[in-house]
Amino acid sequence: MKPLQYSLASGIEKIKHCISLKKVKITHGFFLFLSLLLIFLLSATSISVFRTRNILETGIFRDSLKIESRKANLSGEASYLILKNISYKEALLKLSAMDSIGLIIDLPDSSLQLGMHGVIIHTSKISLIQKDPLIDRIDPLARSILFSEPQEILSQFSTIVKEPVVVRKAPKDTTEARINAWKPGTMVQKPAHFEIDIPGGIRIIFSQEKTVGFSDWYVKSAFYLKQNIKHAGSNINQLLHFNWYEYTPEIRIELPDEELRAIYRALPEHAYVVINY
Repeated sequence: MKPLQYSLASGIEKIKHCISLKKVKITHGFFLFLSLLLIFLLSATSISVFRTRNILETGIFRDSLKIESRKANLSGEASYLILKNISYKEALLKLSAMDSIGLIIDLPDSSLQLGMHGVIIHTSKISLIQKDPLIDRIDPLARSILFSEPQEILSQFSTIVKEPVVVRKAPKDTTEARINAWKPGTMVQKPAHFEIDIPGGIRIIFSQEKTVGFSDWYVKSAFYLKQNIKHAGSNINQLLHFNWYEYTPEIRIELPDEELRAIYRALPEHAYVVINY
């Protein structure tokens, strides 16, 4: 009886041992797969960053006339700073010739401005700037040419109502009408966030500087989640078709919510942006 019990116990132990070995192999295989996937994604991102910069610079350097005119003025590090200022002035001059309101983003001065026909009609102070390192890695000559032109807003997405409708009760007499004229609106405002895409594959994201309460946090999270899913879906689709996805450098800007709403609502449908980098 004892030999039978011993052989049965031994068999059970062997089965348990085999199962544990299979679990270990499956676990090791899973972590190996995740490691390889992570390495692939990091490699794809690095290559996409390099390709994006290369494509951007190649497209700009096709304009030989602009290249030669700028090269003649280069003689050192200081000349690149002068060239940057010249590019900014050129973009402002071209923006002033347009018949609509334009957006001016001055990163060194941390200011956001609205301009029309060369006149600044509104200025807001930026509280936070986060700029993708790729923008600074673009060849200085190519960068100066890129930002010497007002950049058209190709697409936009926002949580801000573009044209809000305020419903007021009709006044009974002139006295009540005068009171209503100065009475502030009671319309509930959503947290302010919006995103624009400009040529060169650059994306600019504007957000309000303060997140107060769950409602603000929820709207902000939903805004970023929706955009991230959209962009991630596009990148995955590119990879599934064996194409390198396009890396999109971003500039993130924060400022007070009321300033952000005023600026967004003032911009026309087909607006242009000037960037002082």
